[in-house]
Amino acid sequence: MKKLQRNSSYSDVFGSTISLVSIMIDRQSAEMIQLGREYNPAPPFNSGSPDTAPPDILALMKEKIAPFRQRRSEATARAAAPLA
Repeated sequence: MKKLQRNSSYSDVFGSTISLVSIMIDRQSAEMIQLGREYNPAPPFNSGSPDTAPPDILALMKEKIAPFRQRRSEATARAAAPLA
């Protein structure tokens, strides 16, 4: 039996995963994942940063993370209050 070669980098695996998401779900979801991780080394899509992501993907991502950002802002304010 042949041994498996296991020298794939995170970048290779993540790029493959994003490609698989685009096939199994849709390209929009894959691009949002790529943007969320700011994945840029050799991306399958040009959505690895807010500077290069298509405007519709960037807007959708901002909408999706808005509740998290609000909760984080509230938690930061609560943590900082005793220090003021």
